[in-house]
Amino acid sequence: LNYLVKKISLQDNFNLTSIRFSPDGQHLAIGDSIGNVFIYSLITFEQVKQIPIHSGDINSIDMIKDVDKNKLFLSTGGADNCISVLEDFDSSNIIIEKMSSPVINVAFCIDKNKNLKLITAEQNSTIVFFLVNHDLGLSSCYSGSIFKLLSDLSHTLLQVSLFCGVLTFTY
Repeated sequence: LNYLVKKISLQDNFNLTSIRFSPDGQHLAIGDSIGNVFIYSLITFEQVKQIPIHSGDINSIDMIKDVDKNKLFLSTGGADNCISVLEDFDSSNIIIEKMSSPVINVAFCIDKNKNLKLITAEQNSTIVFFLVNHDLGLSSCYSGSIFKLLSDLSHTLLQVSLFCGVLTFTY
């Protein structure tokens, strides 16, 4: 087993709660227990940015590169019932959306029409599908429990497929 011996330690001793590599392998995003996201360069192993986003644990981080827009999108989900979306690690242009319960997972995908979508899963079994607009706005495509989604699927012509490791839908 070969491994790189390089230790990244945060300046303070907060608990690390989530971690994600950027799609190009150039950066690492780390979430902590007080709501900060730390961005590290994987070339220099130096911290490039600290972004305070949530008021508690960051449960999930995802990143995706939208090659058509040449932008890197980062999303977080937190124990404070919020999700965030920002582009190119720019904290001056951030969306924060309040959800109905703690967010346990966030995942991006780009559908066959090249639309950027964000799917969130909450602790109360609610999943929400968002379309991320060109002006970095969010619009909800679907909201309901996983059980309601499966019920809706059996009564409509919605087709669910596995795409980029997350549930997406076409109709």
